[in-house]
Amino acid sequence: MYEKKGSAIALLPLVIFMVLFLGVSIIMKDFYKMPVVVALIIASTIAILQNKKILVELKVERFCRGGGESSIIILLIK
Repeated sequence: MYEKKGSAIALLPLVIFMVLFLGVSIIMKDFYKMPVVVALIIASTIAILQNKKILVELKVERFCRGGGESSIIILLIK
């Protein structure tokens, strides 16, 4: 039976997060210039919009329900 393999494009949100957070931080020479939450929101938006087969509303609901605790932790760290 044929198994569908993953695509490298699935790593795009991670790459965007790393480029935004690390890139801006290195260019500005200060890791506090680029808030991690901003980079996370941008990368999360890209991740939600990647799959066209599932409705955006359903993806946002799943993301908020499943990642609510980790999002709160990230906000409290700062």
